[in-house]
Amino acid sequence: MHRAYAFASLLIALLLCPALVLADSPQSGVLVLHLDFSDSVRDSLRAGRITSVMVAGSSAEGKRFTLNTTGATVTANDVVPGKWTIRTFLKMGGTLYVVSEGMDLDVPSGPRFETLIPIRPVILAGSAKLSGQPLHGQISFYPSEFKPGKSWGFAVPFDKEGRFAFPLPQAGNWDLTVWTSPITSVAKLHDVAFQESDALREIKITLPEATVTRQAR
Repeated sequence: MHRAYAFASLLIALLLCPALVLADSPQSGVLVLHLDFSDSVRDSLRAGRITSVMVAGSSAEGKRFTLNTTGATVTANDVVPGKWTIRTFLKMGGTLYVVSEGMDLDVPSGPRFETLIPIRPVILAGSAKLSGQPLHGQISFYPSEFKPGKSWGFAVPFDKEGRFAFPLPQAGNWDLTVWTSPITSVAKLHDVAFQESDALREIKITLPEATVTRQAR
């Protein structure tokens, strides 16, 4: 009888174990990201300067998702709860610009979780001319307080009309270098201050005077 009782107890335990494991395992759900665009991002989306917004997520467990949109809401399915890092990119003129290096997100267990993701870079647009003619080349940007290993710069090409548009990762002072094609430095501008209000204006660079002016659109 003791053997029968022990066998029955073992059988019940074996039947219950999968249920207990399933109950303790994290359940994946739907992650809804509401993108908080700045006014300049919205304007650039309407003007077609930004062709898509990419949102990428990665978890500590190595799980990942990538979403592309031009809207203000994106949805990721089968997202497991836990620590996630969200990065955002803007695609402009065929180039993908990082506008958020990483936002830590703690996704709770549940069928659906919604949160707000700020995407608020300063979108700068403008043109460059050399001796009155559109400049062919590019312009490079570095933070004025450049810190190797912590700061980074980037280069933006001019189109055939000498125009450019890109998202400046943050407001503040930047060092600019204007290059012609083939690559030749023609002007260096130091400590050029860009504020969020500059997103509503157009930058014009006139060479060889090497000055930066802003005109209202």
